Amino acid sequence: MAYRLFDIHCHLTDARYASDQEAVIARAREAGVGMITVGTDVASSEAAVALADRYDGVWACIGIHPDEAGKGEKVEALAQLASRPKVVAIGECGLDYARLPREEALRAQL
Repeated sequence: MAYRLFDIHCHLTDARYASDQEAVIARAREAGVGMITVGTDVASSEAAVALADRYDGVWACIGIHPDEAGKGEKVEALAQLASRPKVVAIGECGLDYARLPREEALRAQL
């Protein structure tokens, strides 16, 4: 299917979509909208990849958000996820100048 538009930053694995996730994806597909669902830590990145694997028109962005970087997240876990075919980006890992000690997590993901 050719997609006319892309939502390049959505959080389809968020609990807010638990009851209608499939319907949201179906409506987007019917409207010709592809989606990149974003992970903000290892668990949500894994969930994003699993969702992308399940649905046409959904791809995944994986990463560790600066808010999560100091909480024991293992950047190494992203390396295996990054090789998956429907992972199209590493994101949510920008340098947050309010939290400079977390620069190490950004460097590791780069």
